[in-house]
Parts: sequence; structure tokens; C-alpha cells
Amino acid sequence: MKKSFFIAFLLTFAGGFCDAYSYVLRDGVFSSMQTGNLVKLVLNLTEGSFGVIYFCPIIAFVVGIAVANRLNRLKHNALITYAACFFLSIIVFVLPCGATYNVIANCILSIICAIVFEQFRECNGITYTSIMCTNNLRLLTEDLTEKVFDKKKGNALFFGAVIISFVVGVVVGSFFSKIIGYYSILILSLVYLTLSITETLSLKK
Repeated sequence: MKKSFFIAFLLTFAGGFCDAYSYVLRDGVFSSMQTGNLVKLVLNLTEGSFGVIYFCPIIAFVVGIAVANRLNRLKHNALITYAACFFLSIIVFVLPCGATYNVIANCILSIICAIVFEQFRECNGITYTSIMCTNNLRLLTEDLTEKVFDKKKGNALFFGAVIISFVVGVVVGSFFSKIIGYYSILILSLVYLTLSITETLSLKK
């Protein structure tokens, strides 16, 4: 059980980190929150500009969901997911700065987020969102409301923790993106490497 919570917290941390990294260093684009990219895309359209930097990550996210749907059918799909996210993050690391490279980097990060979003939907039977906060905030509010008015025991502590994990990811991503620049993506690589090793050791037991 503790392992499952550890994984959930790392995944939400990674989701926050991705958004902060792409926003700070890669042209103000979101990796996981495609709603934000869609809003920016539409606003650009109303001003007579297409906004390819927002359009491409949305399409990449859709592709990532499709890929994850196929991965779900494979044996050891969690390990495959962690390993794929690790290698994709390394590709982002080697991409230099520049408009075209930033679009490619954001697309790769969106694919990572989409795969994680599709693959990891619950923790110990608790449904949650692994890459963003909105749904977790809704679930936290519902649980707290039912606890206050109906005296029900819920999972408010868990939802609060994953929201905090996401926020910490944003803070860490923003801080290190400004301090060490593009090298900061290696923190994301370390997260997925840790998850890969943890899953490998678990499978050997």
C-alpha cells in the first residue's frame, strides 16, 4: 500500500514538473493541461493567428492516449510505461532551445503526460488524476463536504497529498528551470528511472 501511494505522489509530482518546465523554458506551453493550450489556441485564432505551438501538443496528447490504450494490453505495462517516459525525457534533454525544437519537446512531454494519465487512474482502489489537479480538487472537496455534513470517512487526506505533490512538482520545476535551464529535465528523468527500478524490483519478488 505504501508503495502505491509513493508511486501516486511521484506521478503527480512529475505532472506538475512537466507543466512548469514546458511553461518556463518551452514557450509558455502546458504539457499536461491541454485545456490551457486549447484556450490559448482559440484566443490566438480570434486574433488571426493559428498558434501552432499550442495545437501540436494537443494532437500529441491525443496520440499519447492512443498509444497508452495499446500499452494497457501488454504484460508489465507499468514498467514499459516508466521506461518509455524515461527515454522520452532524455530525448527532451538533448533537444536544444529554439522555436522548432520547443514544439518537438512540448509534443514529447505531452505524450509522456498522456500515457501516464491513461495508464494510472487509481491508487489502492482510489480513483484519482495522476498528472493534474482539477479532478483531484473536486474529489477532495466532495470528500470534505461529505465528512462535515454526512460524517462519512473518505480519502480527503490522499487527495490533499496528491495535490500537494503536484504543487511541489510545479515549484521544483519552475525553480530548477530558472536556475539550471534545460538540464532541469533530468529531474523528470530521475523520477521515471526511480519508478522503473522500483517496478523492476517489485516484479522480481
